[in-house]
Amino acid sequence: MYLTTIDPPHYRDDDGTLVVVLPAEIDLVNAAALRSELCARLADGPPALLLDLSGTRFCDSTGAEALSRVHARAARAGIAVHLVLPVGGPARTVCGLLGLTSAMPCFEDLATARAALF
Repeated sequence: MYLTTIDPPHYRDDDGTLVVVLPAEIDLVNAAALRSELCARLADGPPALLLDLSGTRFCDSTGAEALSRVHARAARAGIAVHLVLPVGGPARTVCGLLGLTSAMPCFEDLATARAALF
């Protein structure tokens, strides 16, 4: 059985853009709470949301679904969502297999993702 290590996401405001450094593991244990927390942050109306998965080493289908739902809610509110997924990283492979990389703009690093917003 695979056990997750629960670590919270880290948030910061980057000139109005909400940057979220996601946990090392996103799975059944924390996906619903993560989705709820991110959706609650969208209520503040940031112009954009950058989801940084640079340190995420595991994301299962429940994690991908949570991110997809956050993206859908953000889109309805007119909030851009970009994923930061380093090439060769484990999260990029999983997100690609689960369709997130075709649903949302993906970038290799935070600086590139930020620059693509404006």
